[in-house]
Amino acid sequence: MKIMKNKNSDCLFVSPNMSHELEQSFEKVTLENDFVAVYEDHIPTLCILLISGKVNLYKKKRKVKTYTQNTLIGLQHLINLYPVKYTWKICANSKVIFIDQSSVKRLQVLLEQSLPSFNATP
Repeated sequence: MKIMKNKNSDCLFVSPNMSHELEQSFEKVTLENDFVAVYEDHIPTLCILLISGKVNLYKKKRKVKTYTQNTLIGLQHLINLYPVKYTWKICANSKVIFIDQSSVKRLQVLLEQSLPSFNATP
């Protein structure tokens, strides 16, 4: 099971196997409409595991990035209570798992079991 940190952002790319394991441990949601999960310069109350679909990131209402499946977005911001640089807009028909602050410990345990060198805190 492989997890890779993107050096240009706070997202983690999760292997399909790890994504499947997380799907078994957390509730999945399929969004029928576009949904803004977090606004630019706000501290997130959740992180997002994108199972399928897209999440677009906006800076001052301009799209600057798009993430696709098997991406964990915002974990470092959630753990360390950092404001995000972008607005996160989940596209319609995307399947996601929302992970809130109270579930982060469970997520950390799962990640550490699959990748012993994983450490979510700086």
